[in-house]
Amino acid sequence: MEQNHHEKPVIRLKREELMKAAIDQGLEKDSLLAQKLGISKSLLWYLKLPEDHPRYQAPGNKFIAAVLQEFKASFDQFFFLDQSDTSS
Repeated sequence: MEQNHHEKPVIRLKREELMKAAIDQGLEKDSLLAQKLGISKSLLWYLKLPEDHPRYQAPGNKFIAAVLQEFKASFDQFFFLDQSDTSS
């Protein structure tokens, strides 16, 4: 019997887009961006790591909401749905 392996989609951060927007707002340093978003600098670092890095963290609801609110942006500007999650 063939097994169906359904991967759960995962929300991913468009790192480059976030950093461009941060620089446009004068938030060149991660510490400034983290403060603006209400998160720690270390969490921001984990979120910006490549998906295959052992310490990578996918963006959570609070981070997503903070980014959308602070940058007055649509979801698609800073995030995308990854259907091929291999992190598990």
